[in-house]
Amino acid sequence: MRRLSQLDGIRGFAIAAVLADHLGSIIGLGISRNPVLLAIDNLMLAGWLGVDVFFVLSGFLITGIILKDRSEPGFWSNFYLRRAFRILPAFAVIFTITLVAAHYFAPQIHVTSGYVLPAIFFLANWTAVTQTEMPWLGHIWSLAVEEQFYFLWPQAAKRLNKVTLLKLALALVVASELLRVLLAVIYVRGEIIFKITPTRIDGLSIGAALAVGITLPEVQRFLANWWRRIAIVAAALLCCIFFAFHGSLAPISKWSQIFAIPPAIVLTSMLIFGALESALPSGLARFFGNPVMTYLGRRSYALYLIHGPLRVAVQASRVHGTLANLPQGVGVDILLVLSILVISLILSELSWRLIEMPAQNLRHRLMRKKEDGTPGHLPEEEVIVRLAEESQ
Repeated sequence: MRRLSQLDGIRGFAIAAVLADHLGSIIGLGISRNPVLLAIDNLMLAGWLGVDVFFVLSGFLITGIILKDRSEPGFWSNFYLRRAFRILPAFAVIFTITLVAAHYFAPQIHVTSGYVLPAIFFLANWTAVTQTEMPWLGHIWSLAVEEQFYFLWPQAAKRLNKVTLLKLALALVVASELLRVLLAVIYVRGEIIFKITPTRIDGLSIGAALAVGITLPEVQRFLANWWRRIAIVAAALLCCIFFAFHGSLAPISKWSQIFAIPPAIVLTSMLIFGALESALPSGLARFFGNPVMTYLGRRSYALYLIHGPLRVAVQASRVHGTLANLPQGVGVDILLVLSILVISLILSELSWRLIEMPAQNLRHRLMRKKEDGTPGHLPEEEVIVRLAEESQ
């Protein structure tokens, strides 16, 4: 459970980084030109890399499940049933509530099938090409990337031997990086490069490569000997890139993506390996294993979904709505951010208790009934383990 807790903590750090990025835009409304506040704002802006941490973790965990279960009968139905019960219940509820809220509280937004259909079929990342992003739910592009990857990746993971699968995963990492560079050179917009699937599967693929690699003795020995040095080089490179870009790694900057994502995903994969080996430095182990980080990690899926609409609504109101009547200044903006965080955490806990855990118990009962005709019920501790293994 200790190792699992540290992976939860890495996921918790990822959601904290994403929240810092997204909610920092509200604080930024009152920053003006204060150099200290601008520096903090730029640091928060780099939190978009938290999505890449999610991708690496997801690729690692899901590929591990595939490798464990791929020889079992009923693999395909079990795999996609697992994904459906992990992703769809919370998504469906939050998506529906957001649409209803947008209809009543933001009538200027005309929600059309051009918004809704890509979202419900997990194609929302491709709306960056047509500039028809779903209002209030622009952040669901990352879910679309994952589900598209998992539509095809299990086909390869089921059929290929581990060495070939490792080579394929690493090839996808390199191909994704090269495509990102190519599209940047031919002046494709940074937002498109940031969201479309072919340029965002490097994190998922390197996580998948790690999951395969640790099952191969030669790769395991290589990582055991070199992971610390690789992690240090990746971290140092990421810091150098941050300062080279004058402390501002904007997510839609194609050059920020080209230079920052590779060391970020390599560093994440090495931290995962260190956690699995119980070899993280004591400070990092305590940080990722502390209750706050692990709690955020376990609630990260709903927290990611819920905070987005709240952030957009508050930000819009702060600029030209009711909240614009409040005094201007960083203090008020920070209070608004804290309010969003508190509401998001409360709603995420409700999602965990009323949607996510019941969905896992229902899936377990269905699978048990299909296998041996007997119903089953999972205790909360087992649900926590399964949800952690089935990272979004």
